[in-house]
Amino acid sequence: CAATHALAARRRVQWRHLRDVPIVATGRDHERAVDQMRANLPAEARIIPVDVVDNVTTAFGLASQGLAVTLAPAYVAPLARTFGLVMRRIVDPETIREVCVYRPTERALSPSADGFADFVMPWLRRWDREMQSEARGKRE
Repeated sequence: CAATHALAARRRVQWRHLRDVPIVATGRDHERAVDQMRANLPAEARIIPVDVVDNVTTAFGLASQGLAVTLAPAYVAPLARTFGLVMRRIVDPETIREVCVYRPTERALSPSADGFADFVMPWLRRWDREMQSEARGKRE
């Protein structure tokens, strides 16, 4: 959200805090993921985006102008900060999305895809450790 948004003053955001806040979702798969996360709630407690855009930069632009907030994974925080946005962890319940790299078993990857996979897996593990350490530090 924008630094001036009421949610920015919170250290953590609960899903219930988002009920009356305009949310812009990024991509239909993200919209479906949010729907699935909250599907067991009664209709009046569900979080429903006011719009769905294709690009995270579009959602960040809308959020930076204070028109909405958006839901994004923590790994896009550096990009969000370039828009002047602040990120807050959503808890109660906290949702975790797993990132996977799939490799074909029947053929070799192209050299560029293989290089990317060799880079991204250790990077994701290191990033995850750093995020967990940062979260522990904030709780203490």
